[in-house]
Amino acid sequence: MKTLKLIALAAFALLFSQCKTTAPTAPSGNGASVLEVFRTLDTMEGKFYELAKLNLSSTPQQVMELTRQWIKTQPNVADASSLDSTYIDIDLKSGLRTTYMICIVGADSICLTRGGGGHKPGAHLIPSVQSKNTITNKNVMFFAPFIGREIADLYSVGELDKFVNIFKNSGSKFNVEVHDGTIQDIQSFGNYGLVIIDTHGLPDCIFTGAKV
Repeated sequence: MKTLKLIALAAFALLFSQCKTTAPTAPSGNGASVLEVFRTLDTMEGKFYELAKLNLSSTPQQVMELTRQWIKTQPNVADASSLDSTYIDIDLKSGLRTTYMICIVGADSICLTRGGGGHKPGAHLIPSVQSKNTITNKNVMFFAPFIGREIADLYSVGELDKFVNIFKNSGSKFNVEVHDGTIQDIQSFGNYGLVIIDTHGLPDCIFTGAKV
């Protein structure tokens, strides 16, 4: 039994030692693998901290650019481009794509680069040009994957209700439903005349109510 415990501890130590490595990334086996994405992002994380220590007078955005230039030279990376000063889009030679992101927070722990701060929700847009098409399906879905979850504090009390009430009080007899954003909800989009997606995601992807 003691021998088994020692083996388990040694295996755990080996696994832990591989985290936050800055060694060159490499494809894992033949074909596309999600593990390759994890390894690439983990490698970038380690390199970001390493470059930050070497460039203490630089801003986080400047270190992000150094990180982008470095990851672009790795053997399994086809391209790496800056979406803005906090996002790097990475194209892998395997055909997979991923995004590395940093979130700069203020003294109050609110994110300064992803919509945080003193913004007051509630304003709604009024179109300047009326559509020539009429949506006859009065079913409306709010696709909100963060409702009722451990990070549901992304919503202040009553925040989502403001937008739901715009439809309920419009006099147009909308049937409004709030869903917690599962894969099944996505598959049912065709049953609704309007789907409003509250993503808290990225420019080309969304969160769902089930996450890996």
